[in-house]
Amino acid sequence: MFSLSSYSVFFLLFGMSQAHTNQICTSTGGTGSVCGSAKFILTTYHSCPGSGQVPGQLHIQTPTGDLLTFSFSSYCPMSGFSGPGPGGSPLPNQCSQELKDKCGNNNAYVTCYYKPDGVNMIPAQGQETCSAGNTESYQCAYYATINNAVTGNYLVWTTGTDANLAPCTSYQNPGGKIPCDFTASNKATIPLTIEGCGSPCQGNPPTPSGTDSHSQTPWTATVDYSSCSVGYDGVQCSVTCPNGFSQSGSLYCNNGNWVNSLVCVDQNYLNYCHSGSDCSGNGVTTDQNRQDGCDCTCDPGYIGTDCSITAPVPTPSPVSSPTYYPTASPTTKAPTSSPTSSPTSSPTDSPTSSPTSSPTSSPTSSPTSSPTSSPTSSPTRVVVSSSSSDDEDKNLIYAYVLCPIILLILILLFFLWRRRNRSDEVDLENNQEETNDNEEEATNDNEEEETNDNEESNDNKEEESNDNEESNDNKEEESKDNEEEETNDNEESNDNGKDRSNDNNKDETNNDNLEEEDEAQETRV
Repeated sequence: MFSLSSYSVFFLLFGMSQAHTNQICTSTGGTGSVCGSAKFILTTYHSCPGSGQVPGQLHIQTPTGDLLTFSFSSYCPMSGFSGPGPGGSPLPNQCSQELKDKCGNNNAYVTCYYKPDGVNMIPAQGQETCSAGNTESYQCAYYATINNAVTGNYLVWTTGTDANLAPCTSYQNPGGKIPCDFTASNKATIPLTIEGCGSPCQGNPPTPSGTDSHSQTPWTATVDYSSCSVGYDGVQCSVTCPNGFSQSGSLYCNNGNWVNSLVCVDQNYLNYCHSGSDCSGNGVTTDQNRQDGCDCTCDPGYIGTDCSITAPVPTPSPVSSPTYYPTASPTTKAPTSSPTSSPTSSPTDSPTSSPTSSPTSSPTSSPTSSPTSSPTSSPTRVVVSSSSSDDEDKNLIYAYVLCPIILLILILLFFLWRRRNRSDEVDLENNQEETNDNEEEATNDNEEEETNDNEESNDNKEEESNDNEESNDNKEEESKDNEEEETNDNEESNDNGKDRSNDNNKDETNNDNLEEEDEAQETRV
């Protein structure tokens, strides 16, 4: 069985494994801050790392469509208070308002965000900041700074986070009122107003009022004027809508003018887009699904996804053909009232500071490089004889006619010589290639003949071997035949001996018989 201490350790480990993002806030302004800058802040109940950074990236899309990505390498520790959550009682220290003097801030204006109705995102300041977070402890805040920011709706989400800044669970965000569960597929829309560089606003802001465009029910909001009494450029007022309505949009100062994009939305139409809030009051929308973003048609003079940015004024009459390479040292004096219609393409590097009022109509093509500073008022006129003039003309003819012709002939001769040499080189290369080809063919033929000779030699050797084997076989057969013949001859010799013996015996017998017969006849006689 588990002891009480075992259960305590189990729930402690369970709580540690559920460490996620607590809330999202922004800060702007303050002592030493740069106008037009803002910080996006994510809080968590995990302690800050000793050094380095935690995994993940923060992605922010500005109202102008620019996408910014930050790592979680900038952070500061918090006091560790436990938040009351939406509907809870505010704390004396106003919860995350302590960030106004932390994370590089000095008396900055801190705004946190939540959705009291579960749909519309509103800014919370002062003690209402405690309602714009969950009920976990607040140990560390990670922040990213944006410069040259503009007031408008920003899309925020994270990727690649671990337990430190992972999206919060439904257990930590009952009712879905805290924007701590943002991901790439569930981006949070933050209506940010920044301390700009413009003029502050004077007097009290207007009181928002109107009629719901869907239910046609009139409404009037309540403004906390003390929340924006400082009136700096970008300050945002705290506003409350009547019962049955939810706030959408904001009321803020923009360069000396109060801007009212706040509307109170009938809670029966929370998921509809509203022109006053989603299009900043500077456009029109008929989109009935806020979950995938609102499509706005901006009024003339406004741009951005929520029509919150004033369009830049174009140049009234730009030049039709601007120069690609303007002069590096333009004239500082008034230009000439009557410029030349055909300026020189190669002006002098050191023009005279006091040009003559009556320049010569036919200036010399090769002026002296060192002219006299005080030329004579009556220069000597040299009379040139006509014969010398004719000689000069002939010399000019030789110089400007014959010389080019001779040069052209030399060039042609050079090209002809070059072409002939090239032809010879080509022939030589071809002959060389043919010689190489013939040598290669001869080499290949010799190799083939050697291969054939080797094959024939091998064949002859095989035939000789076969002949030797046949000769041996023939010798063996002849030996056997000779032995058989000798045997047969011996047998025949024996047979002949026997036959001769028998014949001799027969002859002797016959002779004896004849002798006996002769004797018998003699006896008879």
